[in-house]
Amino acid sequence: MPDNLAFPAGYQHADMGAKIQFVLLAAILFLVAVRDYRTHEIPDFFQFMILLVSFLQFRPARILGILCALPYLLVAVFGRENGIGGGDIKLAASTGVILGLPSALESSIIGLSLFLVCNLITGQCAKEKAERKEKRETARPLGPYLAAAVMVEYIMNFGG
Repeated sequence: MPDNLAFPAGYQHADMGAKIQFVLLAAILFLVAVRDYRTHEIPDFFQFMILLVSFLQFRPARILGILCALPYLLVAVFGRENGIGGGDIKLAASTGVILGLPSALESSIIGLSLFLVCNLITGQCAKEKAERKEKRETARPLGPYLAAAVMVEYIMNFGG
């Protein structure tokens, strides 16, 4: 039985650092998604762990991926009160260091598209506006969608 069965197609020829980074990133992002879905919070510990994992395949040019968080920051500062939270901004920045700017922007587009489509399909956008008033009930976690999009982008680029 091949030992690379658990990795995506392009990882057969990847070095051990890329494989370890893939597994660790997937585990951390899974935990981020679960935590954000349940509590609507993404602790700084997860961002720190993602940054540590980025050193397994570090390339200086990828530091520009932090700029991917700028649109999230602008929406948080100038948007409505129940908008994007600080955890989402830091998640975009920390995963941007792993993906690099072009791939981080692509993952943001994928994640935000998933978020919109899922919320439109379930009818949550219209229901929440009409029925719910509390901040906790109307807020929708963005972290699970961003985490899924980062993994999709990471796999598409075979670790960068």
